[in-house]
Amino acid sequence: MVETRKLPCGENQIAIDLIVRHVNRELQKRGVKVRNELVNRLGVMCDLPMPNTFYLIEQTAQIKYLHTIIRNRLTGRDEFIFYSKRLMRVLIEYALSLLPFEDVSVETPQGLFYKGKKHVYANVCGVSVVRAGECLEPALIEIYKDAKIGKILIQTNQLTGEPELHFLRLPRDISDTYVFILDATIATGAAALMAIRVLLDHNVPEDKIALLSLLVSKQ
Repeated sequence: MVETRKLPCGENQIAIDLIVRHVNRELQKRGVKVRNELVNRLGVMCDLPMPNTFYLIEQTAQIKYLHTIIRNRLTGRDEFIFYSKRLMRVLIEYALSLLPFEDVSVETPQGLFYKGKKHVYANVCGVSVVRAGECLEPALIEIYKDAKIGKILIQTNQLTGEPELHFLRLPRDISDTYVFILDATIATGAAALMAIRVLLDHNVPEDKIALLSLLVSKQ
């Protein structure tokens, strides 16, 4: 448990004012009106094709079967959890298959050599958007046992409608990992966009960030 401590109050009001002004200036420069930005772009984006970085799991009969069960209001709690976990594992496996691979040769117990593949990035980190994204953590750890886990809590300001960062815990070496942002469902995408910006601020390259979700829908 981390003990919270209160920082001593500063007496140099001029220095405090300069710091506050600097923070506000940087926020304005970077843009904090996430929700307004999404609304303004909605009409334009709807007419554009999906980017080549968007991947949708093939909608096989099996995938639709799993979705049918978890989206049925008559499904019981135990069934919902069981089939949701199945779908989460499919999602994680699919996401891992999109990572870059390189050739590797290994020796079998029989002394033969097998030409296979290995991940280019050995370090994978899952950053769950609390709380919905936390349900995807067990599936990631079960499939990629060495995966690191981070958490980010983003809540909507009731007055402005803008997402606000309330809590953040990331691995120290996150800039050296391939990051999966975990969020079970996405509506406006405002929280996801802020999560991406936070990772960029922590020097995670944009091409090493992937957003994973079970269900995406316009709100």
